[in-house]
Amino acid sequence: MTWQCWALVLGAQALVLLAPCGAFQTGSLAAARGFDRCSLLNAHGRSALVVRPRQATGLRMRDKTPPADEFPIDEFSRPGGPIHTAARDGNVMRLRELLHQLPRDMVDINAKDTLNMTPLDFAVQNGHVECVRELLKNGADANDGHAVGNTPLESAVTRGNVGCVRELLGSGADVTVRNENGFTIAHAASLLGSIEILGQLLEKGVDVRERDNFGGTPLHIAVEQGHVEFAAELLRSGADPNARRFNGWTPLHSATRGGHLGCVRELLRCGADVDARCMDGWTPLFYAAEG
Repeated sequence: MTWQCWALVLGAQALVLLAPCGAFQTGSLAAARGFDRCSLLNAHGRSALVVRPRQATGLRMRDKTPPADEFPIDEFSRPGGPIHTAARDGNVMRLRELLHQLPRDMVDINAKDTLNMTPLDFAVQNGHVECVRELLKNGADANDGHAVGNTPLESAVTRGNVGCVRELLGSGADVTVRNENGFTIAHAASLLGSIEILGQLLEKGVDVRERDNFGGTPLHIAVEQGHVEFAAELLRSGADPNARRFNGWTPLHSATRGGHLGCVRELLRCGADVDARCMDGWTPLFYAAEG
């Protein structure tokens, strides 16, 4: 799998994932008294708990009831905040404790840190199915994309997290979303080639013929990666074996260039045009000979 494919699907998210946490700071808690209690932030600007000032009195956490002007800074200023941290670490018991002990109107379960990441984003990216289930049950938005537009479902599909995909789809995750490059959920699924995930998406009506901003289809990606069974399932579900990218490449060009014989056979069996020429005038045979 090439980094270019990952970059196209994840887009600007690649920068988010590679950026060191310490590189993003929004200020200090030195002046903790008088800060806006509706957005309690740590040194990284992260928080998962949003407490309304007038409701601060009576806040209970681990049998502590701080007055309105004295929040438990150690509790709420850890990197990522308590709900973000529990979701990221897969600590479902801690997550359940936090969500159940605090009144619903005192917690914003969809609060974002400075990278625009919600607790659900962290749980999905780390494959913590139980945390995903707990967050969704308590009102997490399955369609709330972060800074670069990637939704939790796209993150789960791209990482091959079958359980997370199931939970998100069961909670109404949108299968028609696109990222900044026009990649759909089906494009994302084609990277890893999980038949099980594709089956779940097809049950929800995903269109395997959708094109990205470059004219590419999920079938192009699947055969580039050599996913024979996945490509076969796409073809059975209506994928066009002769769809062209803007450069004129058909899936057969992609499969032959990659040397994926199984994919070539499957495409030919389904009627792929062996004489199709790309913008450079090359047929799939040219790429096969070159390889």
